[in-house]
Amino acid sequence: MANRDTHGSGDEEWVGFDLDGTLAKYDGWKGVEHIGKPVPAMVVLAYMLHRFGHKIKILTARVAPRDGDDGSKARKYVQDWCREHLGFAPEVTHLKDASMVALFDDRACAVEQNTGKVLGGWPDFLPEPSEKAKAAIEGRTKKPLTIHDRLVRCVMRRNPGFSEEDAEEYISDGRLDAELAKAR
Repeated sequence: MANRDTHGSGDEEWVGFDLDGTLAKYDGWKGVEHIGKPVPAMVVLAYMLHRFGHKIKILTARVAPRDGDDGSKARKYVQDWCREHLGFAPEVTHLKDASMVALFDDRACAVEQNTGKVLGGWPDFLPEPSEKAKAAIEGRTKKPLTIHDRLVRCVMRRNPGFSEEDAEEYISDGRLDAELAKAR
């Protein structure tokens, strides 16, 4: 794997795979012992990355501690499922850390680094953003208006029949200056 900035971590880089809905088909919660059938494309990807020497971890909320359970029962079921379908039992965790360099997950929304631009579509559960919000999300926002641009818009508002060209001419031929001088 290419050398990446792992936020100062000295640990080995790893690639995370979500379990439910990514590596395994998910059709609703049926308990820790039930894990769906494998999703072939993701299983092959995880297997190939492992074979090429990349560290793989299963990142799943199933093993998060809750209600006095430390997640070890769920972890055993996940590792057994992995042995059967991946041919190896990677580490299973519910935590990301600074050494994770990629995550395959059916719920994650990819964001372009340092820009806030959402990649790969808008999540179905969120209301559709306005056109202005979409432009901002996609990085298509307009550059800030210059003073001249604002002046042109102001002239157009004061003269409803003016086009942008009319407003430009009104400013450039001195009529705006004359009108402003009269107003003083």
